[in-house]
Amino acid sequence: MAVNYDFIVIGGGSSGSALASNLATKGPTLLIERGANHTAYPQSSVRQGWPQITAIAWDHIQNRGSGHWTGTANILGGGSALNGAVCWRGERSIFESLGFELASVESAFEMLEDRLCTANDDADTEYMNAFRSAWEEHGYEPIDSAPGLSSWVENVTSVTTIQRARTLLPITGTRQPASDLFEDDLLRNDGNLTVFLLTKAKRVLFNDNKVAIGVEINSPSGDASIYIRNGGKVFLNTGAYETPKLLMLSGIGPDNTLAKYGIPKVYGNNAVGQNLIDRKEASIGIPTLKSLEGSDIGVLDYAAISNDYWASIAHTHAFAWGNVIQGCGVCDVKHRTPACIEQMLGALLFYGMGRDSNIAFYYVAQRRPLTRGNVTLASADFRDPPIVHDGWSMEYEELTASNKHDLDVFVDAVQDLVVDFLRNTTLIERLGQSSGSTNEGPFLGELTEAYFDARMAIAGLDDELDQCTFLDYFKIADTFCTNWDECTPSIPSFPRNDRRKVRDIVFKTLASSQHMAGTCKAGAVVDKGTLSVMGVQGLYIGDLSVVTEPVDTHPMMTAMALGLLLGESTDRVPSADFEATPVIMALLGIATVAGLFFLWACTWIRQSIISQPFRHEDMEHVEPQSFFDIFAQNGSQQRKVDGAIELGNVGTELTPQPADNSDGAGIDVSSQQDTSMPGGKRPRLMKWSNVSCVYHTKTPGKSKKSITTLFNNSGCMREGEVTAIMGPSGAAKSTLLDILAGRKSVGAISGTFSVLGRSFSMSGRGRDGLDDLGNSIQGVSAYIPQQEYFYPTQTCGEVIRFTANMKFGKANQKEERTILVRACLDAVGLESEAYASRKIGGELAGGVMVRGLSGGERKRLALASVLALKPKMLFIDELTSGLDSENAFVTMKLLKDLSVKMHVATLIIIHQPSPDTFALFDSLILLSKGRCLFSDSCSNLATFYRSNYDESIPTNTILADDLIVKASAYESFDDNAMRMTVDPSITEDFIEAEEGGLSSITSLIVDGNDSLNFTSISRAFFKLFVIFHRNLVNQYIRNITNVGARLASYSGLSLIIGAVFWKVGITDSDRGLTFEESNIVLRTNLYLMNVSYLLPFSTIPVFFADKKFLAAESALGLYPTWMYGMSQVFLEFLFLTLMSTIEAAIVIPMCGLYNPTMPAAVNFLTTAAILIVSGLVGSTMVFCCSIWLPTQDLAFLTGSTVVTISLSLSGGFLPFTEMPDLPHTFQWISPIKYSFQAMTIAQLKGTSAEKVIDLAGYDTPASISDNMWILYGIFFALSFLTALGMARVKEVR
Repeated sequence: MAVNYDFIVIGGGSSGSALASNLATKGPTLLIERGANHTAYPQSSVRQGWPQITAIAWDHIQNRGSGHWTGTANILGGGSALNGAVCWRGERSIFESLGFELASVESAFEMLEDRLCTANDDADTEYMNAFRSAWEEHGYEPIDSAPGLSSWVENVTSVTTIQRARTLLPITGTRQPASDLFEDDLLRNDGNLTVFLLTKAKRVLFNDNKVAIGVEINSPSGDASIYIRNGGKVFLNTGAYETPKLLMLSGIGPDNTLAKYGIPKVYGNNAVGQNLIDRKEASIGIPTLKSLEGSDIGVLDYAAISNDYWASIAHTHAFAWGNVIQGCGVCDVKHRTPACIEQMLGALLFYGMGRDSNIAFYYVAQRRPLTRGNVTLASADFRDPPIVHDGWSMEYEELTASNKHDLDVFVDAVQDLVVDFLRNTTLIERLGQSSGSTNEGPFLGELTEAYFDARMAIAGLDDELDQCTFLDYFKIADTFCTNWDECTPSIPSFPRNDRRKVRDIVFKTLASSQHMAGTCKAGAVVDKGTLSVMGVQGLYIGDLSVVTEPVDTHPMMTAMALGLLLGESTDRVPSADFEATPVIMALLGIATVAGLFFLWACTWIRQSIISQPFRHEDMEHVEPQSFFDIFAQNGSQQRKVDGAIELGNVGTELTPQPADNSDGAGIDVSSQQDTSMPGGKRPRLMKWSNVSCVYHTKTPGKSKKSITTLFNNSGCMREGEVTAIMGPSGAAKSTLLDILAGRKSVGAISGTFSVLGRSFSMSGRGRDGLDDLGNSIQGVSAYIPQQEYFYPTQTCGEVIRFTANMKFGKANQKEERTILVRACLDAVGLESEAYASRKIGGELAGGVMVRGLSGGERKRLALASVLALKPKMLFIDELTSGLDSENAFVTMKLLKDLSVKMHVATLIIIHQPSPDTFALFDSLILLSKGRCLFSDSCSNLATFYRSNYDESIPTNTILADDLIVKASAYESFDDNAMRMTVDPSITEDFIEAEEGGLSSITSLIVDGNDSLNFTSISRAFFKLFVIFHRNLVNQYIRNITNVGARLASYSGLSLIIGAVFWKVGITDSDRGLTFEESNIVLRTNLYLMNVSYLLPFSTIPVFFADKKFLAAESALGLYPTWMYGMSQVFLEFLFLTLMSTIEAAIVIPMCGLYNPTMPAAVNFLTTAAILIVSGLVGSTMVFCCSIWLPTQDLAFLTGSTVVTISLSLSGGFLPFTEMPDLPHTFQWISPIKYSFQAMTIAQLKGTSAEKVIDLAGYDTPASISDNMWILYGIFFALSFLTALGMARVKEVR
């Protein structure tokens, strides 16, 4: 039941019903009425039922001052459903004091007169005309042109007029209370108005900013809180008693009253409850001598209006019932007790609609009283009526000046419109007395008899009601006045010439007219013009409690007009316009995914139908070339692109020979030209001396410890030669190779180096100079690790193409890369036509195996991929590892031939080569326990044996094994005995370039950073695209394990969520979700967040596999790490866009997660956008953990811990407003908080459950866009951390 609306109107009386009818045209409106529907009371619909209905549907309250009974209506329609139903326009000054334009006021009156208030112009009865004619005789001027104007009438010279009232209760029809304004079919079919009957408002609810947000109610079904939408309004229309009471119960009122009852103060205002205007009346009975037509249906249809008072009439059943509403007006005020009222009501109900009576009901009332009272609380219990003090007293001696003024006005009224009126007009004759009476002397017999019967009827009632004590004026005495010269034939009877006696009778018989007003005076409690309650926002008062002065004649029509005017001046609550940001983001994501799918499909179709890669028929127009042709084409020139030099062959061009001159690997070996320099030695490309590596370790509590793994190593690499590094396990072979390849990442390096003529000196302190050395080496070299890394789904041709694209950028001609790929594959013995499109194979992340190349073929492919880089130096870590002796020899033969023909200096680690393989080496570096035993040409091994072991060199069959044995047997204490053999030329200056062979070789030194970090934006974008395309194809398009599993997970979990939370967002109520239903929707959102933030953990194996590729490729220096990271993030964005779109397409219809204030497409796109960014944050969080942490288990543990904490702080399990201080403080660090808030706002904003957002604290920030921008900020922060982590990703060497 606890739903929220644009507007809540408390009080369904005259003003409240009119206000609700207007507001319902502007938005969802709730009308709260404590009583039942007027249709439940038949007395409400007909004239004979008044004032019986007034006594029934009424909550009685006794004034603490005068003792008069008063009260408020408890029926839908309020006073308009139970009062005399007369419609009189209020004075202009009333509305001017409230700040309304008179033109608007007149329009409101005209609308009411047209819709509800009947003129009854042709419905005069004999009963009505009797009084009307008598008033005219008495000097009152009839005004027949405009019924119901009262003091609104203009151009009237007389101050005493007779006017006909308009009425809600036509003579020939049924009552039309104010609630008829919204019970009209048009408004009822709008469905914008909800009415709660038999429901009491307990208090108005405010937020911390003193903005009204709803109402706490009590209904037959229990207590509940009802809320308005943001920007909505609450209106109090409960009347002059209940409105100030409700304000005080809500914390707005006098400070002492709020403190007395322990009510939390919202705003202190001592004017609340003051200025009570309780206009008094007197009910007088006049005997009728005959049955007059219309005497049973007249209800205040005509009025005699003087300057300060007015009089009217009602039917003959009204006098007895009027006593009930007056709290026994015939009783002394001290005896007007609840017991008397209850007994009188029971007695009258027993007789049905009314007793037979010959008493005309004559009504006299004030117009502009001066007396003011007040209203205050009796307790803090909403069920207790307020304490009302009308400003009067029970004792004449205690009356104030204002009281006495008002009493004097009443005495004047009685003297004029009763005493003089009865004596000086023919009214009694018109009521049945024989004609010719002069109204002097004794009453005529028939008048005396009728008068006696009337008094007996009242006295008989007195006898029946033992709980009531009537005034003597209404009892039967032994004698009573029957002479016109002494008194009037009325009940009570008034003396003719005794004003003091008249005053006493009037004072004793006064009663409240039930026309209370003024207790929330405009200018003191509410602002003029807007009627908004001072000190707070969103709370308004629209009833008679806001008026500053008494409302003339009868206030009902003024109350209805106030409701219409306030409703007309109230703006619509701005509709929850959808936010464009999430829609645009979702559209961009979906359009990007769709565009890429389209391009991929077109490419796939083109490749499948139009062409097949590497088919001879497609290459017939291209002149066949070997790799050596391609490599040699740039041999005599240097091509500079964007500041980077591409190195070609520097030696003599080699022409491939016919196939019959090739070896078993298909490589031409007959054309190995000698490029040696004078003296028989080839040019040195790199040399080093006294190279050492020390590791410094420190154990907590112990001193620093140094471990030297490499001691004073020296050597060189020559063009076209293959140098082997050999030694037993632990000899520091890899350490030396990593240092020389510029890949060493740990340890203190010392020694001197010369790379293509550029010298470097390492001090052994930190990385001093090591980065410059590494960049220089990597710029002109290539590295093949022991464990090659290829995507299992890549083809051989793609590996080579990728490497070439990374090194040299976009090809100048379409076929250039294709030719290079074919040449590289053919060069290593992999037939390009067969292998270019063959997948490499291997194990995918997750354990799925892809069939592909053998171990030997993978080694050749590794070699082919680095050949595409056209290196000057080649560093290889155990190329033959895992191969049998035959394949090892073939592979090494390939390497030897390529080194010679490409003029590449090759350095390779090898374990126990076969004699044939060992014979291929030009030079050897033999290590043992970090010390260099031999570093020279293999031709000098005989000297090594003679000088150190006094032995002849063994035969080739056992030479390699014997060297390992000798190295294994070496101990450090043999340093003095061991004569290390080192090429003596290493100590010479690096001058070979000037002596021939390599002309100007020093000019070929290229800084690795310059060759890799291209300044050209176009080249950078090209490389980024190549990386993106490679990862897209291999990680997503071809990786069915990754894509299929994640797609199945997202779809499956979405289906499960849809089944578990089936249609939770759909409600049978036309007012939208209840709070209970909205809470289930919030649980649905929480599960969706689980999908977004926990499913990415399934990609940890993928990320860790990619981490290996990144480390390997970054070691080759092919691209900056940020390119790889950007590629991965963009790929995840595309994938998550697809997955989130599928998820939204499943969950929204199944769970009924529709926001009725949004178009369906906007609702879908908004939800998809939130899911996309949430998934992106979750995926980047996992990516960051995978990059920074060393193991999958640790990444999973850390990431899941972060997500679990984020979930607990998200507000999904416990609203922020109920969260303890400590977790509430840390809620801001939870990314899931913002995802959850965005989803909640998207689904509830503008709906009937919108207030949940405010009550639970899901409005920090308050818009979908703001939450999404924060999520994007978190995403970029995580991306930055990931980029930092990726910069650190490298093989620890």
